[in-house]
Amino acid sequence: AVGVILEVKVGEKVDAGSVLCRIYYTREDRVEEAAERVEDAFRISAQKPEERELILEVVG
Repeated sequence: AVGVILEVKVGEKVDAGSVLCRIYYTREDRVEEAAERVEDAFRISAQKPEERELILEVVG
């Protein structure tokens, strides 16, 4: 199992070396894969992103 705690919000200014998230895991052999997936989920840019709706759709 893997858990991720986000330490920053979308659009929040970060500096080099800032902690973006913390990864908690139970299987040492899968931590590199989990870290790569989490890293791929982040986009860092000089421009602030467009605001998006938090809830995209209600199902049911």
